[in-house]
Amino acid sequence: MSDRKSILITKNSHKILVELAKNHKMNYQTFVEEMLVYFKKTGQDPRMNISKSPSELVSILDKRVVSFFKTQERDILKPLRNEVYENSKRNEALIIELSTSIKNAFIKSNQNHTDELNDLLESIKSLIN
Repeated sequence: MSDRKSILITKNSHKILVELAKNHKMNYQTFVEEMLVYFKKTGQDPRMNISKSPSELVSILDKRVVSFFKTQERDILKPLRNEVYENSKRNEALIIELSTSIKNAFIKSNQNHTDELNDLLESIKSLIN
């Protein structure tokens, strides 16, 4: 008993099969078997009429991905970056204000600790930078 089976196709489909098999350097049986494996692996619907080439479809997908990332950048990343920058500026101003308050407190409490005060201020300035 043979494993081979016959299928009926139209003359036009046979002409296309002959051309495609020849272009891919396969015999009819191998070409049809490879088509079946391809459709099974990819889940593609062979009835789907694709009017665009794969490169056009990739280009469309690429544009969608780029658009998605630009939207994320505009709506999330840039506002987040600006917020971090503003917080950094606020923190810097608070540190300067704190160092001034500490300096004034030292001056009021003891005029003789000028060297210690200057060392402390230098330490605070190094934190800012």
